[in-house]
Amino acid sequence: MNTAPSPRLQIRRRQADGSTQPRSRRPSQPSRGSMQRPTPQLPEPRTLEASLSSPLRLRLVAELLDRSPPRLALEQAVLLSGRHLHDIQACLAPMERWGVVQVMGERFCLSEALPEAHMEVLRGAVARRSAQIARERRVHQHVLAGMVGLDARMIVVFEMIRQIARLDVPVLITGETGTGKEMVARAVHELSPREERLFGAVNCAAISESLFASEMFGHVRGAFTGAVRDTTGLIERCHEGSLFLDEIGDLDLSNQVKLLRVLQEGTFTRIGDTAPRRSNFRLISATHRELPRAIGEGAFREDLYYRLNVFPIRLPSLRERLGDLPYLVDDVLARRAPQGPGGSPPTITPEALEHLKRHRWPGNIRELQNVLMRAAILADGQPIAVQHLPRWGEGRDEVGAPLPQGGAAPSGHQTLEEVERAHIARVLHEQEGNVSAAARILGISRTTLYTRLKRYGLALERTVTAQRGDMTHV
Repeated sequence: MNTAPSPRLQIRRRQADGSTQPRSRRPSQPSRGSMQRPTPQLPEPRTLEASLSSPLRLRLVAELLDRSPPRLALEQAVLLSGRHLHDIQACLAPMERWGVVQVMGERFCLSEALPEAHMEVLRGAVARRSAQIARERRVHQHVLAGMVGLDARMIVVFEMIRQIARLDVPVLITGETGTGKEMVARAVHELSPREERLFGAVNCAAISESLFASEMFGHVRGAFTGAVRDTTGLIERCHEGSLFLDEIGDLDLSNQVKLLRVLQEGTFTRIGDTAPRRSNFRLISATHRELPRAIGEGAFREDLYYRLNVFPIRLPSLRERLGDLPYLVDDVLARRAPQGPGGSPPTITPEALEHLKRHRWPGNIRELQNVLMRAAILADGQPIAVQHLPRWGEGRDEVGAPLPQGGAAPSGHQTLEEVERAHIARVLHEQEGNVSAAARILGISRTTLYTRLKRYGLALERTVTAQRGDMTHV
């Protein structure tokens, strides 16, 4: 059987390696025009079935079988699977040689001449592993929804998620605010052997120093005023599941010590109790802060950092992968924006898309979602145009609201925290101090917003009486 890769795949591999010049031919080689394409040689059904042990190859076959006609663009295969184009081409190469699939330019399809016996092999293999395929689809299309793209950095992130999910080691996810750290944490849990157990999440920036121990370790009746019954803490509830500590960089030093003791000894004690307890949980943490810098400043424990940073995953900012913006825009408009006439998703003009590409996106994907939702509402069923988008740099803030009290747009280089503080202040000004409305626009909970207000020293100035809906209890 001829095992040489097809000329088409050879060309793609040379281009992927950065080589744009054709390789020199040996004098004895025939010209390209005289080369004959190898005749496909179908393998025995059992050989074909053995080749489907590759999860990616099986996933590609499943995607083809779900379509009529059974064909798919290579670009779409990358978006659906989160795998690199080279990996997809490598999986297709032997199947193309065998005549099972045909690669036509940037698309591939099942061969129309494939015998029924071989089709049964493909259907049977997909059916036997349908649960695995369904889980991968669910994670990539729902848990990681909003993180679509072809950027090489994101493909690496998807691959790291697949690799680490099955290994029971701590994961530290870093990246700017709004890049999708909790989505990645949930994906790690959903793809792990612990998927059927609890995924417990807590925002360390939104919980007070005094309540951390009670929330995490639990307490017994009478341990303190108001403790009227025994309460199970999050660590105990996450036994055999996953514990996600978001914004771990905001945890105070005294509670860092308590967390470190649990990670070192594997035991904890409820407040007011003396009996140690054990919990077998998988720890996933996330932060937008630079923890090595925090260690140098004395704000974070170095020994805890090494416990957390066993397997780091860094999420790129949106401005680092602006090439993915068209895919992200399509995804947000299809999943989140109000539907147009006939239930079709909103569309966007090329000029509006170029306008979006010129923005720096300090709020990343979360900011993009908010901008597109607002634009779709303003467009009212029409294609989103430039006039429906914020006019950045023209006295407008990140969500298109006028700067308060005649303030000027920020100039020069600012830290992310400075941008976030100004953004929160402007949204609150626009909403006349309504915390619930501001939190919805910002895409965060009221508790998180109150924490940000305290951190940045922002005071609420409301002209109306506070409503019960704006009150929160941690």
